[in-house]
Amino acid sequence: EAAEVMPGDAGGRYLFGMTLDQVDTLNQLIDMIAAHGDVVTASNDAELADHTLSLLGHAIFNDARAVREIIRQVESQRLKAARGSQTGVGEERCVYHAGRACLPADTLPHSAWRLTGKRSGANIATHDTQAMTTGAI
Repeated sequence: EAAEVMPGDAGGRYLFGMTLDQVDTLNQLIDMIAAHGDVVTASNDAELADHTLSLLGHAIFNDARAVREIIRQVESQRLKAARGSQTGVGEERCVYHAGRACLPADTLPHSAWRLTGKRSGANIATHDTQAMTTGAI
């Protein structure tokens, strides 16, 4: 299946993506094909068993077929269209999730709250401006 033509100038960017596993597999297959080819090239000077060359030819054929399959997979992994030509680094805007601070209506700028006792298991706080001015807190 032929790759479809990309609109605009596609010559300046990549069209396909490739996974690292695919790169590793291709490297292994190419190394195996090259090694088998070296054995076939040196077969004139070596005494090989009767079926050695046919087995090497079969291995080369299988590895080449696996390479072709990976190339087909890569061709089907088309990259999405390029987004705008924005350069630089952008950051998301900050979002603060703080609620509004609400002070009681009777608070004074320099007043203090002091725990004075307990009523039915709950601490009772009283507003004490004198303790704030005398330092008794």
